[in-house]
Amino acid sequence: MRIARCFDQLILSHFPNDKQWQLLKRPISKTDYFNFPIYYPAYHKSGLKLQNNFSGNITTKTDSIIQLVFVEIDKNKTYYYAFDKGKSDKIKFRQEGNNYIVIIPYEHMKRKNLVISDGQMALIKFKIKFIKK
Repeated sequence: MRIARCFDQLILSHFPNDKQWQLLKRPISKTDYFNFPIYYPAYHKSGLKLQNNFSGNITTKTDSIIQLVFVEIDKNKTYYYAFDKGKSDKIKFRQEGNNYIVIIPYEHMKRKNLVISDGQMALIKFKIKFIKK
């Protein structure tokens, strides 16, 4: 079981040329891989687990919200979000069933990246695509 978890973590940052070396029950496509969020090494020890199949490409409008869904969080830690060249704000989680929902206001169309951190280390990065209203 522990080895399988290592492969699940490894595929988040490494894509082998030969899909047999993914060593997963269900190999993923190259397209799916490149649509993942960017997972930094600290993510795996952060206590956060993003909902499966969550895209790393977020399309939104100015003056809207971005919603992220996590299936695990460490309730003893504080997490933050920040956009490019913006200040960091504390994440407030809302529990809905077994999930933890995060609502992040998106107010500036020049912000192209959203980073989730533990206050010291980047954990996950999403690419933002702005669309006009």
